[in-house]
Amino acid sequence: FVLGKKLAERFSARSIPATYVDIMTPLRQLFAETRLSKARGYTLSRFSLNKRGGRCETCEGLGELRVNMQLMPDLFIPCDECLGQRYNYETLQVTWENHTIAQVLAFSVDEAIPFFRYIPSIGPTLELMQELGLGYLTLGQPFHTLSGGEIQRLKLVGDLVAKTQETTLYLLDEPSAGLHFEDIQKLMTILHRIVDKGHSIFVIEHHLNLLQQA
Repeated sequence: FVLGKKLAERFSARSIPATYVDIMTPLRQLFAETRLSKARGYTLSRFSLNKRGGRCETCEGLGELRVNMQLMPDLFIPCDECLGQRYNYETLQVTWENHTIAQVLAFSVDEAIPFFRYIPSIGPTLELMQELGLGYLTLGQPFHTLSGGEIQRLKLVGDLVAKTQETTLYLLDEPSAGLHFEDIQKLMTILHRIVDKGHSIFVIEHHLNLLQQA
């Protein structure tokens, strides 16, 4: 896997950290299993950002509207209909532990862990994100706002939580860019864990502490 900033171009406009590390489906399952959802006949698709029915159709689940600025970078403004919540009114009436799915997606990883720590399909992934220094990311943060280093670490999370995986060569481009010293230590711990599993890592890097790990 080649992990770099251009990787973001491969994702849809509705890509968020929760979808990329495979916790969005179990999150939708929690809301689909609530009493109100069952009474109304809502299924998992009701809480999808990619399908009609539950999402806001004005922004098509983006939570924001994209303004083409022609020669300048595109401008993103909050959706007037859903006020950035991405879902329509009926969907937002469904709550799990007194929170709507929009509120859950607004949680940072650090805020979400106390709610989902003991849910096997969600908790371990969130804790690994925190371990990699991504505790500040919100679960529903748009991919176009993420840095190359954040995207690379999300890719590592996705691979580390996979139950089965072939031996892999990872190519990382400046994974320490923009990281605090403590987060670089966390990154090195995870990289060693990957190597201990039998994988190989090729890193383009200038940070001396990270180079010394070779």
